[in-house]
Amino acid sequence: MRPLDFERVVVDGIPAYIANDSGPITAGLVFRVGTADEQPLERGITALVAELAAIEADATFEVDETVTSIVVSGDAEHVGAALNTMCSTLLTLDAQDLADLADTIAGQVGSPSSRNDALGMLYGARTYGIASLPPLFVLHPSLSAAQAWATRWFTRANAILWSTGPLPADVALPLAGGSRHEVPERSPEFVAPPAWYVVEGHYVSAYAVVAPSPAIVVALRAIANEIRDRASNTLLNGAALDCHVVPWSADAGFVSIELDASRDMNEGIELVLGTIDDFAESGPEPDELAEAAADIEDWALRRENAEAVGALLSRDELASGRARTLDEYLAGIAAVSGGQLAQGASAIRDEMLVTVPDGGEIIDERFEEVEDTAEAVAGTQYGAADIEGDPEQFDTLIVGDEGVSLILFESVTTVHYDTCVAAMRYTDDTITLYGSDGTSLAVVADEWQNGHDAVAAIDAALTADEVVRVDRPFRAPADDATR
Repeated sequence: MRPLDFERVVVDGIPAYIANDSGPITAGLVFRVGTADEQPLERGITALVAELAAIEADATFEVDETVTSIVVSGDAEHVGAALNTMCSTLLTLDAQDLADLADTIAGQVGSPSSRNDALGMLYGARTYGIASLPPLFVLHPSLSAAQAWATRWFTRANAILWSTGPLPADVALPLAGGSRHEVPERSPEFVAPPAWYVVEGHYVSAYAVVAPSPAIVVALRAIANEIRDRASNTLLNGAALDCHVVPWSADAGFVSIELDASRDMNEGIELVLGTIDDFAESGPEPDELAEAAADIEDWALRRENAEAVGALLSRDELASGRARTLDEYLAGIAAVSGGQLAQGASAIRDEMLVTVPDGGEIIDERFEEVEDTAEAVAGTQYGAADIEGDPEQFDTLIVGDEGVSLILFESVTTVHYDTCVAAMRYTDDTITLYGSDGTSLAVVADEWQNGHDAVAAIDAALTADEVVRVDRPFRAPADDATR
């Protein structure tokens, strides 16, 4: 018997991929729901529901654009009981637990993500770019809304189970029946790739949305192998590198290539773009293709990778709509030709949105630099509260009939009322605006001369269904950094 194998079965009415491991096991329920299914004011509802279930089952959870996973480990009896608890929790959420968890999440400061920023630039603050928004739902949690979300999305027909080993024969997964949901259509692109922009940090990253075919999977492995090989003769030898694709649907998957270029930024740019160019234009050498396919097969058959392989097969079925065994998956990998790999690399290159560290640039006429081209609205101008004099000479807030502009160090940020997807009004007379293009703008009354009048004018100009009253201050009090 080979080291790792999965059997496609049905467990308590739910499709399942069960591996042949023994002893302690890990199992996960994968649901076809993610951030792309949320509306702006629902942002964070999927993660809130998943975390409630995970806490009760002593599990972990993860949410991306189209899939939510809740994973638990232990002996088979413990895992079976935990899965039962997880499902039971989703059927009946507890009001106090919801309120407490939402309050905890709202008090946490999230870290920025280049992945989320890139998706926001591509798709704005809707569907696949909505993760560029903060979790607004936790600022106005509703038990009825959360329970309706769980009942609609976290269902038997919208889930797939995987396990690294056999589960108890009597395992029960008491989920609502429901139906399988298709992935949402992507919103229009705000930035048309290929394009690039500057970010803080030291990673050179390339992101693309392409069909997640076996050729893309092999191309990414070959690209990673070649980048590492070329880096071995540079200051970037051994630098951290991550290359993978997350399938959203049969025709769309999110590719990310991220290289730590802290030791040589320009070399990092050349390694990423030059390697992709070479594969796209000339294709791989036969030994490069064979090595990439062999690496993938070797990874997929190792017992220590059982969790990742189970999750891969599960979300592959959710994305494609078809069941595929591990053997079938690996057969697709083995069948990729050099020409197909070159086409995959070309597809990635043509759809790339590239980030480079501050001070770097891409000199390539195929890539357009993404620049901030916002124009200030016309309206009443407010100067900073701690500066006297002409507001045009300093930081300036402008509130007009069309929207709001903030001018800081000659940089202009504008959100127009007709493209505002959400606004949050806080108890310390602060209002934040979120535009459909992913732009956000916070107006704190105390920071501006006559700032309370400015906030009132903005509030009056917005429609009632856009504004959420948040029962907490925007700024954390000095003696309580979590609030």
